[in-house]
Amino acid sequence: MFKWLSSLGQARSRDADTPLRGQSTASRMSLAEARAVSERYFALHEQIQSAQKARDYPQVARLARQTYQLLPGFVAACKREYGRWDIQSSVAVHTGGTILAVLQDEDGVRLLQQTLAAVEDLKPWRPVGESAATDLKLVGRIMGVVVVHRGVLQTALRDHLPDADGRRLATLATWLEKARRICRVRTGKTYALTTT
Repeated sequence: MFKWLSSLGQARSRDADTPLRGQSTASRMSLAEARAVSERYFALHEQIQSAQKARDYPQVARLARQTYQLLPGFVAACKREYGRWDIQSSVAVHTGGTILAVLQDEDGVRLLQQTLAAVEDLKPWRPVGESAATDLKLVGRIMGVVVVHRGVLQTALRDHLPDADGRRLATLATWLEKARRICRVRTGKTYALTTT
């Protein structure tokens, strides 16, 4: 299985923007359909990794949303091929959820949550969707503080958002900088935050 999955992960996505038809259940899915769904999934996975490396987060978000639409079929494909679903993580879900929150893509976060809720095999991943929804709200609050208090120190975010976890604030501030939504300028042992 690992060898086959690895080879699919390296496959090129000649038809990456062509949606697959008939995302049937595992019992009705042919082996050829299962392999086509898996090939599409891993092509999207590879594109997400490339876009993330390039810090093209709008592209990551677009590809993540495509992956969410494909996930039910991918779960069925794995079960058709191997008789079980045992994938432990997905970059579209586990990293994509944070990026959607940082971009304040409410529709994308909602789609993530709906997808995870709709597929029983994805139940262990549902907290990721909940975290993305929490991060989405927190990002809005962080951006509000940065707009009103231009140059606010990152360590002072807790003064403005006392109910938020300090480590999560720092993590999201870093992601916001990567997404070019804010600038972080080193000031002593912390950073001054401004909008871009």
